[in-house]
Amino acid sequence: HGFARAANGTIASFDPPGSMFTDPLGINSRGAVVGYYDDKKSIAHGFLRGAGGKITVIDFPGAKGGTLAWCINQNGVIAGDYIDAKHVYHGFVRDAGGKFTSFDAPGAGAKNGQGTYVYGINNDGVITGYFFANAPKMNHGFARAANGTFTTFDPEGSVGTYSRYINAAGAITGTYLANEYTTDGFARAADGTIATFSVPEAAALGTVPTGINASGVIVGTY
Repeated sequence: HGFARAANGTIASFDPPGSMFTDPLGINSRGAVVGYYDDKKSIAHGFLRGAGGKITVIDFPGAKGGTLAWCINQNGVIAGDYIDAKHVYHGFVRDAGGKFTSFDAPGAGAKNGQGTYVYGINNDGVITGYFFANAPKMNHGFARAANGTFTTFDPEGSVGTYSRYINAAGAITGTYLANEYTTDGFARAADGTIATFSVPEAAALGTVPTGINASGVIVGTY
């Protein structure tokens, strides 16, 4: 089940109609929540829950394998991904009026389990995530501007980049594989400069950023 906890401590639980599993994934400054739920056939559907509790189902038109709404900005713009009949992932953005736009990162693979994965959006409409490329066969980070322009990136030496979170200034964080066995964090500034880091006490598989604030402070686990 999903829940929303108000600043005064009041908790409201919720589920979209027909949900067998509810997973809220993002919330904006106005209290709107997005996420996905599984129906009885285990098909994922995105949802938007307004601050007043109204739930709207979000399904990308023609998506056969499901829709996942990952994030929402203060303007009500939602970003996520959907799965086609071949189980390929594609990104989407849905404006506040309900209009959908589909997109794929340049070089994204088009085989089962490949494609474009979306995780974050800021108030300028910049979207970040990662994609699986056919050649070389690895994941790369991307930033998609509101006008649809893509920038792809990898920390130096990366053999797999997983971009996940973006702040108001356009700074991005996530993880990358420094080699087959080592996972470290990265911070990418809006100008494209990338710094990598790991917690000194972390084992090889273990520095994982989980958020970044407007000042560029990153939080995570290790």
